[in-house]
Amino acid sequence: MPNRLYEASKQTASVQGIPNTGVDQVPGTIIKLVFVELAQWNAYTPAITETTVITSAFWTAFLATVDKTHVVTGFIDAFDVAETEGIMEGGNDNTTYNGVPRLRSITHAVATGKISGISNAEAAAIRSLTAKSGNFQQGARVGVLFLHEGNGLTILTGAKPMPVFNVRLFDPKMGGLGASDDYSFKFEMEGGWSFTKKTLELAFVGATLTNPAP
Repeated sequence: MPNRLYEASKQTASVQGIPNTGVDQVPGTIIKLVFVELAQWNAYTPAITETTVITSAFWTAFLATVDKTHVVTGFIDAFDVAETEGIMEGGNDNTTYNGVPRLRSITHAVATGKISGISNAEAAAIRSLTAKSGNFQQGARVGVLFLHEGNGLTILTGAKPMPVFNVRLFDPKMGGLGASDDYSFKFEMEGGWSFTKKTLELAFVGATLTNPAP
């Protein structure tokens, strides 16, 4: 959880008013992912901002960095992030006041999808994230940015990637006339991942982002 649920200041503060923006944000289908090492992203010079992250000049320079601690996926089909739920304590017994359950936290969100027609080398690059993204009680080390059809880019406020855990790529199905190697994948995000998400408009078409040639 990015924030405590029962901070004292929140219990005594006035209820926050809900703004009537009158606009639904519909960024479009997610078609590619960019995985990055958070340490590299946060240390990048010049500092990455919401103004620079939407430019092709930034992405050309960032993806060309020598350390290669980033991976742009191929095109993605059927991408989905499952909604989260509350983790409750007690309920209809003597463990909580008046038998009412107590909200303790929010479940993690599971992201799933399929990457179409990638090479063994590309699959190996994505699998290299598995060890780095494990939950070793030291915080997230890998983050993801979402590229939408057209020019949408979903990130966290302040041009930050969304922390992810347990990035894994499965074996593809074999067989079929003209069938390509399509790899299913999964990863987890912490409950509350959407609290500060933001969708920006890129100054170019996000689908054109690719990994530079080795």
